[in-house]
Amino acid sequence: MAIFYRFLLALSQDRRETVISKLDVQFVLPGVGAHKLGGMEKVAAMLLNRLEPTRFDPSLVCFDPRNGALDCVDKDRVPTHIIEKRNGVDPMLWLRLYRHFRRTKPAIIHTFNEGALIYAYPAAKAAGVGAVVHAEHGRLAQDEGALLRKMRVHMTRNSTCVVAVSDAICDVLRAEGVEAPKIVKIINGIDTDEFGSHVNRQKIRSKLGIEVDDWVAGTVGSLTPQKNHELLIRAVSNCPDVTAVIAGAGELDSQLQALADSLGVADRVRFIGRTDNVPEFLDALDVFVLPSRTEGTSLALLEAMASRLAVVATSVGGNPNVVEDGVTGILTPSEDVGALIKALAELKGDSEKRRAMGERGRERVKEHYDFEKTVKEYESLFLNAAGRP
Repeated sequence: MAIFYRFLLALSQDRRETVISKLDVQFVLPGVGAHKLGGMEKVAAMLLNRLEPTRFDPSLVCFDPRNGALDCVDKDRVPTHIIEKRNGVDPMLWLRLYRHFRRTKPAIIHTFNEGALIYAYPAAKAAGVGAVVHAEHGRLAQDEGALLRKMRVHMTRNSTCVVAVSDAICDVLRAEGVEAPKIVKIINGIDTDEFGSHVNRQKIRSKLGIEVDDWVAGTVGSLTPQKNHELLIRAVSNCPDVTAVIAGAGELDSQLQALADSLGVADRVRFIGRTDNVPEFLDALDVFVLPSRTEGTSLALLEAMASRLAVVATSVGGNPNVVEDGVTGILTPSEDVGALIKALAELKGDSEKRRAMGERGRERVKEHYDFEKTVKEYESLFLNAAGRP
């Protein structure tokens, strides 16, 4: 009987240690301008769903109930908390977050971009959260005021560590005075098995309203100034045999459609809104275009390459790290419509080059951008930030 009792006692201790050893990590995502599932939100949701369940106890805080990540997390495993941010500067959000962190007691908060950092960092510090892991997925606040910039830089420098998703972002962080040992480069990855099936392309095109014989240059991304869809529309206006299909929603929707009308290409520039099936959309294209003004490591670009598409991307942010110019696609200078026109003409006129670039692109993504590698790197980072073995 005594032996059996000691066995039960040891078993209960093992279970208690297992519970204690789970690391409570809260992801904090900023507000969005529209119902949004961009690359950053996808990364957050995939990480939350795939962190090792015996070692991590993840949850999600969103400042906006329309954030697309809320639809993608595993609700049975990942608790979600909506702590809404009011328009403009919202001082009371600091208090709401402070109360939330005091009540839930996370070991780590993981903030995404400056919109989350500015509010969550001071609240977490005041609430006694042990570690703040911040991630820069692409610097968007180009017009921030002096005070906001001073606050952001201070919080970034004093975070436990800072994730940069590209070499370009590493350079920005170093220039802002973040200590080199605090900067951790973790490249975004994807699940390549979800892309490149090319199942019934004719049916997919019919559903999207694209003619079977159209030569289609497409893109996926929120309709915001950063993504610079205007460049693609202007290029298509000079390429009479090219149709552009744009998947995404955002603040510039009506403005971009008006531009297509004014250039006389409304019949060759299709806006299909947000798509819930990116792999299927990509299978309908002949080439993928990423005309952005700034990027971290673009998931849309990785997904296009995994779909065996030749790509044309502006040489900004992490794009040159992803695309081997002339091998897996073509890099063009930012804002250079002439270079984009030339690249589209080159790829349209050489189907074998497109095919070869697409195959090499998929191989590159499988080798260097597998999401399981991304997950392992974040798990190690979180454990180190919390002082866990």
